[in-house]
Amino acid sequence: MKKVLLASTALFALSSVAYADPSISGSAEMGIRDNDNGNDVEFHTDVDVTFKFSGETDNGLSFGFAVDLDEGGSGADAHADDSEDGGVAIFISGDFGTLTLGDTDGGFDKAMKEAIIGGSIADNHEHEGYNGNSGFDDTYDNQVLRYDYSFDAFTLSASIEQDETGAGDEVFGLGFAGSFGDIGVGVGFQDNGTDDVVGISLDAMFGDIQAILNYSDNSASGDHVGLAVGYTSGPLLVAANWGDFESGANGVGLVVNYDLGGGAEVQFGYGSNDVANTDTWSLGVAMSF
Repeated sequence: MKKVLLASTALFALSSVAYADPSISGSAEMGIRDNDNGNDVEFHTDVDVTFKFSGETDNGLSFGFAVDLDEGGSGADAHADDSEDGGVAIFISGDFGTLTLGDTDGGFDKAMKEAIIGGSIADNHEHEGYNGNSGFDDTYDNQVLRYDYSFDAFTLSASIEQDETGAGDEVFGLGFAGSFGDIGVGVGFQDNGTDDVVGISLDAMFGDIQAILNYSDNSASGDHVGLAVGYTSGPLLVAANWGDFESGANGVGLVVNYDLGGGAEVQFGYGSNDVANTDTWSLGVAMSF
């Protein structure tokens, strides 16, 4: 399979660079949180910065990369170890579609919609019943090669992640996502050579109300079902979500967001975890730049 990776990277040498377009984006959070771990209410802060560079060849191919400094590789020799390149993704795109290589979602995760609406500064609404649709991503070094092809309102995705030691089976992923009016559909499949996971998600808008249903079946750990409902009125968002794993882990999350404009938002989040028997919450301001 190494020939696949070599062929994809060779595409970068097809033509000379026409221009480069760098951009910087970031986010910051400040507030308080309670993790229900016996400690008093704690202060919470978090900062994330992403650098993006893009360009275009003389024959119209787009290319670029993004580096997330919140997840970037560490250590003096990080450049020599692919497993340390977290937060880095490189792409090349044209009429043929888009190839992305690095710290990116597999085909399953790319297609599936998470059953969660809104945000909280400490992610309390992501309880033990929450499923981020990662499937078997990050089985090895988290260096994923994914191909996407979009037409009209639909996107097809295929991905592969290799064992950097050469000992294990590759992780293959497939996904399909599309919109049918006010309803979005995602279907995903992923296989690691031993187990597989298949799932479907539905995302629907009913005026000011959004509803998301997510279901997946993992041959190793059983099935999962998640449901999220949110209501928006002007700058106010109120949402709730629930998730349950066949293993018994389940929980409920609540979110209240108020958009202050200009990239600032007041966020309250609450999460209840059944197995851990904990209730957590946070309150603060999330900022995007």
